Amino acid sequence: MKKSNRILAALLTLLTLLSVFVACGDNTQGDPQQEETPADVTTIAPPEDDQTDAPIVETTPVETERSEIKDNLPDDFNLGGKVITILTRNGNYRTLDIDGGGTTSGEVVSDAVYQRTLAVEERLGFKFNVIENADGYEVIGTQLSNTVNSGDDIYQIASISCNGTMGMSLDYIFQPVQDSMYLDLDQPWWWKEAILEGSMDGKTVRYFFGDANLTAYNYSGAMLFNKALFENGIGSTDDFYQLVLDRKWTFDKMAEYAQQLRQDLNGNETVDIDDLHGLYLDTKEYIKFFEYATDLRRYTRGENGLPIIDYDVDKATSILEKLYGLIKNTPGVYWDPAERSRRRDVFANGNAVFYATILGDAYNATIRNMSDPYGIIPYPMLDEAQGEYNTFIHNSSATFAIPITNKDPESSCAALEALCAESYRSVIEVYFETGLKTKYSADSKSAQCIDIIRKVTKKHLLSSYSAQVDGSGFWITDQITSNSTNFASTYAVKARSANRKLEKLFDSLNYTE
Repeated sequence: MKKSNRILAALLTLLTLLSVFVACGDNTQGDPQQEETPADVTTIAPPEDDQTDAPIVETTPVETERSEIKDNLPDDFNLGGKVITILTRNGNYRTLDIDGGGTTSGEVVSDAVYQRTLAVEERLGFKFNVIENADGYEVIGTQLSNTVNSGDDIYQIASISCNGTMGMSLDYIFQPVQDSMYLDLDQPWWWKEAILEGSMDGKTVRYFFGDANLTAYNYSGAMLFNKALFENGIGSTDDFYQLVLDRKWTFDKMAEYAQQLRQDLNGNETVDIDDLHGLYLDTKEYIKFFEYATDLRRYTRGENGLPIIDYDVDKATSILEKLYGLIKNTPGVYWDPAERSRRRDVFANGNAVFYATILGDAYNATIRNMSDPYGIIPYPMLDEAQGEYNTFIHNSSATFAIPITNKDPESSCAALEALCAESYRSVIEVYFETGLKTKYSADSKSAQCIDIIRKVTKKHLLSSYSAQVDGSGFWITDQITSNSTNFASTYAVKARSANRKLEKLFDSLNYTE
C-alpha cells in the first residue's frame, strides 16, 4: 500500500459518503466492515472556535449504497487477456471464495459469487484458471510447497485453508504484499485487523482476508437451537433472544438449560445419541469455539513485534474449570466424537435443542430441511462480566496468498483487490441478508444475532500457527479432551517448549529479532 494510495482512498471515501457528520466530542470509531445501518439523526454543534450564534442544525446523513463504493484501481486498468491460475480446494473453497463453482446452480449465494467473478474478469480483462484439488489440507500444502521450491510459476494465487498454509508454516513460499501498489488494505472490503493478526511479526503481510473469503464467515462459530423444543422445555424464545441480546448468555446459562431440556427418549435409562440432549457437539473442533468465545489473552508481542506465548494463566484456569464442567459434567450435554458421522442429523432429527457448530451450517441442506424452526445465536460468554461475545475464524477457512514464484504479483494483487471490492458491493449482502437472514432463517431476532456474530468474528494468530508450536492455540480444548483441569502446571511446561519452538520458527521463516 503506497502512502499516496491511502491518502487518495481517504479523499475518495470522504467524497463518496457526502454527508456523514459526527457530533462534537464524539470519538467513537466503528469498524467500516461492520457498519451497515445509517446513523441516527445527529445534532451538529458549531466548531469550538466558532463564536457566532449560529443555530444548531439537525441533518440526516445520506446513506451511500455499497454498490456505489469504488475502489482505487485505474479506470483504464486492463490485463490484456492474462490468465491467473488459482490453486484451491474443492467444495466451498471454490464455490464461496472463487467462482461459485464455475457455473450457475440456482443457489442464491454461489450464483452471486459466480456473477461477481465474471464481472471482475470482464472489467480487468483477464481470466481465472481455477485448479481444484480434492486432497486434504496437508497434501495440498505439501504439493504447493514442493512446486514453489522447484521454481515453477504454476500458481499465481493460493486460496487454500489456513491449516494448509499458516498451519504448516509455509510463510517462506509466499510474497509480502503490504507494499503492493494495487492492494489498499485500508478499504472496507479488507479485514485489516484479521490480516495483521495473521502476520507473524504484526507488519509483514503474506496472508490476507477480505470480503471474497466467504469461507471465513462460513467457518465462524455459531450455535443453532430448535425453537419448538426450546418452547416446550423452557418457554418463550422471544425471552431467550432478549437474554442473548442483553449479553446475559453465558456458560452457566447454557448448563442450566441443558439440564432442564434433557430427556431419556428411548427409556433405556442410559444416555445415548437417541435421547434428547440440551446441548450436542461433535468433535473437539467445536470445543474450540467455546474456548474462543472467551476473551482470554494467549500471547503478547515483544518490541520486535514477534509473538511470545504469554497466557493469562489465572483466567485460563477459570475458563478451563468452567468449560470442563459444562462439557464433561453437565447432564444434558452430549459430546462423543465417535458419533461424528451423524453430525447434523442429530439436530435436524430433533435429538438436540442446542447445536454447537459453525455459521455455514445455518444453510446446510440437512439443517434447512428439518421440520422444526430453528434460530441462530452466538456461543455463550464465560460470564456477564466479559461484556461481549467472541468467536474466531477457524483454521479450516481459506486465505489468499501469492507464491514467491509469481513473476507478476501486481497483476494478481489487482485482481484480488477487484474481487474483494466487488464482493463488498454485490455478494456480502446476498450472503447475509438473502442467504442467512431471509432464505434460511426468516427470524428477525436471529438476524440480529447474525449481526453480532459477524461483528465479533476474529482471526487469532495462535489458532493458525498452533500445529507448529505445541498446539498452543488450543491448550484449553486439549486439556478437556485429555480429562485434565490443572492448567497452571501443564502451562508452565508447555509454554517454555512452545516459546523455544517459536524462536526456531522465526529463524526458519527469516523473521529477524
